[in-house]
Amino acid sequence: MLSLNHKYPNKTAFITGAASGLGAAFSSILNKNGWKLHLSDVNLDILGNFRDTLENPEQTHIYQLDVSDKLSYETISDKIGKNIQQLDLLINNAGVGDGELFQEYKMDHWERMIRINLLGTYYGCHYMLPLIEKQKG
Repeated sequence: MLSLNHKYPNKTAFITGAASGLGAAFSSILNKNGWKLHLSDVNLDILGNFRDTLENPEQTHIYQLDVSDKLSYETISDKIGKNIQQLDLLINNAGVGDGELFQEYKMDHWERMIRINLLGTYYGCHYMLPLIEKQKG
């Protein structure tokens, strides 16, 4: 496997939905390749357990984040921005899937999915892009 650390040394990533699935897979690959990680998930206990399984857990910071909560996202981005020199990669991975027949699908399920999958992605770009642009690289 290509070592990303040699191609992209000293890089930092922020990943949402990092406790499982694709978020955990992205996190594992980047961690093995020396990236500094800032991982978030709605479930901090599961995220903490996942971090403990990483090859380099000392390079990983974790945050509890409901991506649909704008104020929480802003708070975490401020916290990260004060503690890092650069942010090179944002992986807006957090999301939910759901489905039923249209006639049976509850409105609150649809609204929750939009808040997480659409607004959560927008908040990630809105709050993390300035950290990426700050490095001018």
